[in-house]
Amino acid sequence: MKTIICIILAFAAILMTTIPVSADGANGDITTSVTVISGGSSPPVIKALWAHDGGTDVTSETADPTHTTPGVQILPTQGYEASHDITFVAIVTDENGLSNITHVYADIFNPDGSLKFEVELMRHGSDDFAKSLFDNAYNAGPQASPVFGMTTVNIGAIDPAYGRPIDKDEIDTELDQQLAATYWSTYHFDNCQLAGTYGITINAFNWQTVVGSFGGSFDWMPLTAAEFDFNAVNYGSVTMGVHKQKPGDSVWDTTAGANPATIRNIGNTYLRMTIKQDDMGFGKTVINGIDTWNVAYDFRLGDGDIAAGSTMGYVNYLPSAVKITGTNVALNSATPYSSLQILNLCSTVKVDFSIQVNKDLTPGTAKTGTMIIGAANANLPYNSTNPAIIGTPVLPNPPTVGTPN
Repeated sequence: MKTIICIILAFAAILMTTIPVSADGANGDITTSVTVISGGSSPPVIKALWAHDGGTDVTSETADPTHTTPGVQILPTQGYEASHDITFVAIVTDENGLSNITHVYADIFNPDGSLKFEVELMRHGSDDFAKSLFDNAYNAGPQASPVFGMTTVNIGAIDPAYGRPIDKDEIDTELDQQLAATYWSTYHFDNCQLAGTYGITINAFNWQTVVGSFGGSFDWMPLTAAEFDFNAVNYGSVTMGVHKQKPGDSVWDTTAGANPATIRNIGNTYLRMTIKQDDMGFGKTVINGIDTWNVAYDFRLGDGDIAAGSTMGYVNYLPSAVKITGTNVALNSATPYSSLQILNLCSTVKVDFSIQVNKDLTPGTAKTGTMIIGAANANLPYNSTNPAIIGTPVLPNPPTVGTPN
């Protein structure tokens, strides 16, 4: 009989330990509720966005590596038709959960507001909720609301889960709780895209085909650069007092040398070619009490008279310094002359030179000198119709969307 009683008491103790006890002394019942929506729903909410150089560093911006300017400044890669990877990033949520989001896109707009392209952003699956990625970009630079560091935060929106205004702490909380996720992908931007501010609009769709949108921008910073296929100009034999032309060609020679002169645009701005030369040793003559150079030069891009008031499109210029063996400080520091023509992006054209020798004390003796060439930003707006622009852009193959890094 004692044995039976002990077994019953032990069983009763087990039953007592399995009964839940609520904090308020009730039976522990929790009321639940849910509503199945019919038709539409609230749109997804884009909490923040930014862009960075393609790669794993979410704070990389080549034009502002020390993050002194709010926002994102990307510098192109120098080179003919060169491309530069740019990654677009967005943090997105939805009141019905992340599984309700079907697609996230980044629409990129040209500086004139026209649509450039649309790229779909994807989730990685490994670091979708890593708030450190957002925090690092947020802290990369000055805080100038709604731009914080490199990020643009949707401070005017309310989070659908917590009903709180969106800020850094709120975004961190949702990433911690896996209520918001990071979407991103990489696009190859090429140097045929003119420098300027490019708009970014993130559009997120859900299963109810409702779209949420939020916008920002990044700066595609100017890089003015030209490449030449020649390293020498031989005017040949000339007759004193006669203007002699030295034509170039539009064929790009892969090895620089004494080739017919050609220039191509390897940056992302409209440009003017610049030039300056010494006197090749011809010197000066005093005429009516004025020192006058014994040699004069001309140059142009392309084929002829495309600039108002020009004569066959040539720029006439005089030597910038006397020929000096060794480092010619005067020539190096002189202000260059600029072409009347403006070279289009991703374009290749010929360069014509000319010379006129008005006096030579040692005819029959070859003269040599130094020419310094370069490029200057023409500072024209996007899709400019300036008649001085020459050259037809040779666009690279259509750039493709890269996979997320």
